[in-house]
Amino acid sequence: MDVARLMGPHNGLHIAKFICREVPIRIAHIITIIDGLPEFLKVLPFLKTVRHWYLETLDDLLFISKYIEPLRNGSEETSFYVRHLYDVAKRILKRHEGVVLSISLAISDLKRDGQDVFDPKLQAFLDRLFMSRIGTRVVLHQFTNVYEHFANVSTDEASLANIGVFEQHVDIPALIEEAALNARSLMMKTYMDAPVVNVTYPQLKDENQSITFSYIPSHLYHIVFELLKNSLRATVEFHKQDDFIPAIDIVVVKGKEDITVKISDQGGGIPRSALPRLFSYFYTTANTEDAFDALRNGLSDMNHAPLAGFGYGLPLSRLYAQYFEGDLQLISMEGYGLDAYVYLKSLPANARERVVECTS
Repeated sequence: MDVARLMGPHNGLHIAKFICREVPIRIAHIITIIDGLPEFLKVLPFLKTVRHWYLETLDDLLFISKYIEPLRNGSEETSFYVRHLYDVAKRILKRHEGVVLSISLAISDLKRDGQDVFDPKLQAFLDRLFMSRIGTRVVLHQFTNVYEHFANVSTDEASLANIGVFEQHVDIPALIEEAALNARSLMMKTYMDAPVVNVTYPQLKDENQSITFSYIPSHLYHIVFELLKNSLRATVEFHKQDDFIPAIDIVVVKGKEDITVKISDQGGGIPRSALPRLFSYFYTTANTEDAFDALRNGLSDMNHAPLAGFGYGLPLSRLYAQYFEGDLQLISMEGYGLDAYVYLKSLPANARERVVECTS
């Protein structure tokens, strides 16, 4: 919300300078993370492509920074260069759309060559890389969205609540309803059946009430959709010989510290020893080779291919939860089902951004 106010008619230069100082540091950290990998990883074609994208982005930002840093509010050049930074930011966001799938293709090549893709160092690298990517894209999306708002709309203070990627009053029931509807629709297309999703809000006294908080709604949607998709699939497959498919139960409670979303299914659960691997990149029970082959051969659009079945849904969902000091935890009852707990900070003041620092 503060970013929205900073982007007012007289403060566009302030946030532009912030972008020019902060984002190059984050991009340089990502390049350093990639450069710290073992040689056999760095030579993978898709990973070399990703590194090249980040180098291009760093060059773009350093170039425009030379013109923005000396500017002062009120100068004739200010609006021109802030607009130019907006164009650069849009180009950067477009350039990096395919990073996640490019990395997944690189790791797929490793797996084909017999490498251990569950090596802890590789998993830690992916966590750091993707968390850095999340933070960088949040900053750039916020800047471009806020710039577009002030460029096209004459606004007052009251309308600043929902500018950019943040919303001051995210309607959790409405968001969960949308995620459940879309997840069930996807299940119906694949399995011709889908469990009912029941949602309970113990603190709400009537249907006109809601639970709201300040957050990035797209992040929460991603988390809930991914968890529901997994629960729906597990439940249908575990009960495929039964006459009745049990429902998925969701409970949402807002406490003083956390908002907790619990998603419970009766999909058979998993052995307790396998729980840590659920958050490993590339861990999936689906057959992904055909999908990866289509991407390699250009038969599928890498920027828009679904992540379902690639083994990235759960680890990325946990990173989205952890980005603002939240968490995602799974508890399994083998032979019965699984409970997923999503913890998100209730108060914006406690939801500090998790910034990945560069380590040697």
